[in-house]
Amino acid sequence: MRLLLLAGLAISASAMPLYATPVELTVHDGRLSLVAVNATPAEIFDAWSRAGDVRVVNAERMPAAPLTITLEDVPEEQALDTLLRPVTGYLARRRTEPTATASIFDRIVIVPTAAAARPAAAPGAPTPSAPPFSPAAPPLSRAPQPPAPFAPPPPPAAPPPPTGVTRIIGPDGQPVEDDQVGAPPPPPSSAAGDAPDMRAVPQPPRPFAAPPQQATPPTPPTSAPAGVPRPGMVVPSPTPTPTQPRP
Repeated sequence: MRLLLLAGLAISASAMPLYATPVELTVHDGRLSLVAVNATPAEIFDAWSRAGDVRVVNAERMPAAPLTITLEDVPEEQALDTLLRPVTGYLARRRTEPTATASIFDRIVIVPTAAAARPAAAPGAPTPSAPPFSPAAPPLSRAPQPPAPFAPPPPPAAPPPPTGVTRIIGPDGQPVEDDQVGAPPPPPSSAAGDAPDMRAVPQPPRPFAAPPQQATPPTPPTSAPAGVPRPGMVVPSPTPTPTQPRP
């Protein structure tokens, strides 16, 4: 009984196909039907290449994640956009002489998605290093200053204009004494249309005159008697001095 069971299992295993195809794809008149179960994009495009006589470039560089998809009698352009949605882009060249049993495309070039850049390795602990040697900076030197421009000295002040008095020189070569020394200056003349000068003209100081003093009448001289020649004599009275009349 056991031998019969083993023989039956061997016969059934030999009758099964070696592998089941995960992709079924047909192309006719520019339309495509697809049934894929856990098939990679490379397997799907390989079936498209065989069924539609089209050359597919870079199909093996697409992501290898398996797909389960069903497309029923859709245009080939729509099927191509659906299958290549995860990639960066693609180029499809149409066939110059289309046929009913072949694909409308002659070549399909897939632009694969660029691989993500590897993360940079974390840097280790920095190694202490000596500070770089830098020579001492030379002392700053002042730039030479241009000489100051020469400025000529200011011209001497002009002498005051001569006054209206002219000194007269005598025959001996000496100036004659001015007879108007001490006289008040003449009032300034005003030009035509100017307002008259209302300032007070300074007057020369007048000589101070002392008040007259009253004459004091002369006092008659009083002289004590000089004495008498002998004791017992009467002293004579003094003779009055005559008074002179006042002028």
